[in-house]
Amino acid sequence: MADTSHQVVVAAAVLRTGCLLAARRRTPARLAGAWELPGGKVEPGETDAAALVRECREELGAEIDVIERMEPAVTLESGWVLRGHVVRLAAGSSEPVPGAEHDAIRWLMPEELDDVAWLDADRPLVDALRERLLDGEPLPGGGVGGAVRIGPTVRRPAGPWTPTIAELLDHLRAHGVPCVPRPLGVDARGREVLSYIPGETVAGGDGSVPGWARGDDVIGAVGRWLRRYHEAARSFRPADPRWRLAGGDAEELAPDRVVCHNDIAPANIVVERDVTTGRVELAGVLDWDVAGPGRAIDDLAFAAWNLVPLHAELAAVEAARRLWVLAEAYGGIDPYELLAAVPVRLGTSIDRIQAGAARGDAGMRRLLAAGVVTRVETARARLTERLPQVDRALARES
Repeated sequence: MADTSHQVVVAAAVLRTGCLLAARRRTPARLAGAWELPGGKVEPGETDAAALVRECREELGAEIDVIERMEPAVTLESGWVLRGHVVRLAAGSSEPVPGAEHDAIRWLMPEELDDVAWLDADRPLVDALRERLLDGEPLPGGGVGGAVRIGPTVRRPAGPWTPTIAELLDHLRAHGVPCVPRPLGVDARGREVLSYIPGETVAGGDGSVPGWARGDDVIGAVGRWLRRYHEAARSFRPADPRWRLAGGDAEELAPDRVVCHNDIAPANIVVERDVTTGRVELAGVLDWDVAGPGRAIDDLAFAAWNLVPLHAELAAVEAARRLWVLAEAYGGIDPYELLAAVPVRLGTSIDRIQAGAARGDAGMRRLLAAGVVTRVETARARLTERLPQVDRALARES
């Protein structure tokens, strides 16, 4: 039932990926140029929710779902009451566009809320949303966890290693390595901020990997990218190297080592896919926080484990064929040597997870609690038994 005890104005706080929609007034003249939350008067016999749906349709050309009412209400100078409501765009809604009352709209990240001149009446509602916007939208994938999206950025837990990783990403971009996020500093919660890379992750939100992602396009693209990355990373010598897998301690790079990504896995690979032609192109490589010194073949071995994938009960002939695809895409690598490196790399993974958990690293503790170590040990044992078959199949593929 409608509230008739006050004359009510409703405001829609439209949230999406940690951003708030702001609209700039066109009319009346005394308000022109000021920014507000879209909304308007509640008509007699109308509920707040119905008024919000109607106003957003009229003002933005968008459909919304009303989530919850904000507290407290704001009493206006006129004696009217302004009630804010958190809303989201409804599934299938058109993108919001300015209507007759507005000449511009903007999606504002939490750091941008003060970049516009808000109407005084809306300012308390905007201030009440600051912390909520910083929560962002949790991103799927990645066992270490903790990443959220806020607009065109990703926020991740930071540590002593964060400045080194930012320096690495800047180095790679300066050397023309594609598919690398841009470091953008640290936010109000002390999280590292990176540019968001749009596209489709190879692993779905539930961790499943579709058949197309096992194709030669993806395996070959990752192999070629790894070669380009390693060549650029060989000249990287950070000023004060600190690595997550070393507990945040400094560790110099030995001459025969390179900074490995250390987590080439489906959840960390973003692609652009043409569903009509089936063509797949690499768009991004994510989750750089565990990058650190290692052998170049270690990255390739972990990629083989996850992308061939050697952890699956794949026919030896097909596993060998895909290993050849990966090795030839990378170039200059013996697939027999690559195959032999996989169990060794898995042992390193197990050691790192256990050591990190023992140090109190929350991400590594989550992996341990989720049973990742046990699953890897079991799968590694099965792979060790199958190695002679795959090795013989490699000879046939050659």
